[in-house]
Amino acid sequence: MSYIPLMVDMQGKNIYIIGGGNVAERRVKTLIGIEASLIVISPDINEYLYSLYEHDRLIWRRKKFEAADVKGADLIIAATNDKQVNQSVKTATPEHCALNMTDAGLSGNVIFPAMYRRGKLSFAVSTESASPMLVSQIIKELKSQYDHRYEEYVDFLYTCRMAIKETSLSMEEKTLFLKQILSKKYLNSTKQEEILSWLNDQN
Repeated sequence: MSYIPLMVDMQGKNIYIIGGGNVAERRVKTLIGIEASLIVISPDINEYLYSLYEHDRLIWRRKKFEAADVKGADLIIAATNDKQVNQSVKTATPEHCALNMTDAGLSGNVIFPAMYRRGKLSFAVSTESASPMLVSQIIKELKSQYDHRYEEYVDFLYTCRMAIKETSLSMEEKTLFLKQILSKKYLNSTKQEEILSWLNDQN
């Protein structure tokens, strides 16, 4: 199979997670903030998933998996510790539906990379199951290099980009400005305020 990284808007989509244990929990933790409809199908669910269910953060269908359960799904995640059940999920998946197989990542048509986010800044790392340890190492390095300051900094860059468009500066001057604020000195909030004040004077 040939995978490419994509940023997909899943807001309002139906995501079915088959399984209620630790593997399902990891997938739900990745998905819980995206405003999708999360439907967990499992006879039992763990404490974390049950807490989300109690607070109406997900739907729990307390039953064993049946092929008809995934009708209407946009993304299906087979996350049980039973290979036979996971295979049944794969068999039942509609032809054009996205499928993630947690016990055999490359046998589905979707894989979940390791994610690291700082606000609007997102990193996704995958070795297509070749070396999870390398993925962990890279994520650790990214966390060290792109610390908490980058969340505010990326918002600052966005504000600058929108504001500079409204000025009478030439295209060359605008491009130069956007390159200049990529300097790490603008991770400093005081420096950001100086630039924003200057931009305000230009409009």
